[in-house]
Amino acid sequence: MPRFPGRSAVWQFFTVDPSGKAQCNTCGLLVSRTRGNTKAMATHMISHNQALSSKKDVEDIEKRVARFLASTNTAANVVENNSFRDLFSKEDQAHLPSRK
Repeated sequence: MPRFPGRSAVWQFFTVDPSGKAQCNTCGLLVSRTRGNTKAMATHMISHNQALSSKKDVEDIEKRVARFLASTNTAANVVENNSFRDLFSKEDQAHLPSRK
């Protein structure tokens, strides 16, 4: 199903279903998106306690982790270590790369 990249960050949690409504990727709920408005979608994500980070923020986190791994010659499995994850804010931890 299509997404709308480059628009609201809320689209990272939704896809468009065949009827044209936004479908939550977490629970499958269909959410109205009248005239392209994403307010209902953002409100729904609050019920899942999801942080809405921009794609740029996520890419920045991934670049910082890659730079750390390369500069310290550290194995990639360090991203699973709780001490490593504690170096990031709770919001950023949701976007850390994972080996799972």
